[in-house]
Amino acid sequence: MPYENISATVSDQAMAEIKGAIATIHAQLPFLINLTPDERRKRFKMGDKSLAFVRNSVTATQNNPDIVPGKFDIAEFNRDYQLTETVDDTLLAVGSESMAKPAGLRLRQNRLPPLPRHQERGRPAG
Repeated sequence: MPYENISATVSDQAMAEIKGAIATIHAQLPFLINLTPDERRKRFKMGDKSLAFVRNSVTATQNNPDIVPGKFDIAEFNRDYQLTETVDDTLLAVGSESMAKPAGLRLRQNRLPPLPRHQERGRPAG
């Protein structure tokens, strides 16, 4: 949840401990990767509808393993899904915070002068 008017400082000792804790977390998550912008563009994106599709697919593979091709690794598929479920709440919170500020701007838009018609809906000028 976003908060306004937070005023705080972090001591050098606390910052060193925080950095150490983050290093420990990274050591426990060796599978984390950084994608290039091109790699991000080429990947399937997981949204609400696709998460439901995957959830249904997990159920189908568990209930009917005989319909799955032999090369399909059901155990790995289930591990991927469980990891998705594990980080889902974090992704939801981060996405919510990412959306909160632009949504707030939209609410205040009635106080701002209207955009020229060519700038509406993200259209470039010209």
